[in-house]
Amino acid sequence: YFSNPEKLTGIYSLFRASTAPNNYYHSLIDYIPRIYLLNQPEYHNIESIKLLFDGELTKVEKFILPKILPDNITLMPVNTNKTYQLEMLILPSFLSSIEAGHLPPAYIDYLLEKIAPSRPRNKVKRIYISRREIRCILNEEELLNFLVTYGFEKYCLEDLSMERQIELFYDAE
Repeated sequence: YFSNPEKLTGIYSLFRASTAPNNYYHSLIDYIPRIYLLNQPEYHNIESIKLLFDGELTKVEKFILPKILPDNITLMPVNTNKTYQLEMLILPSFLSSIEAGHLPPAYIDYLLEKIAPSRPRNKVKRIYISRREIRCILNEEELLNFLVTYGFEKYCLEDLSMERQIELFYDAE
């Protein structure tokens, strides 16, 4: 299985492997936070780091990566059907424990500085996220009628651009 690997010279890091690339949770909690670790001072002196990923970048990755990638890092798609032998690999750890979803405050501040609107927060919105296909609430209309009395508004995130989603959550109470 590991015979005849393609040899790649230079310095590489791993963004994500083939696990759940279209899952927002894994993009936001597992994969994108690893870039934060590559933005630490010990990596600034490295001339070029190629960031390996498989498949296509997701909508959220296409939006966030250009905003947070250090200048010395370039994206490099790889073929999951091939084996690679790397000259050097930087393997950043996950910032959160497996399936914990907790990220360090320093990372959250860093990410918000990069992607949040450059204005004060206006925490007045109460939002209800409706899901069309999976994890749907069977009596959603009944629930929504109840929540509206408390000022909640219904949103379908798949209908909103990444910029609009960030604005929505930025102003959520």
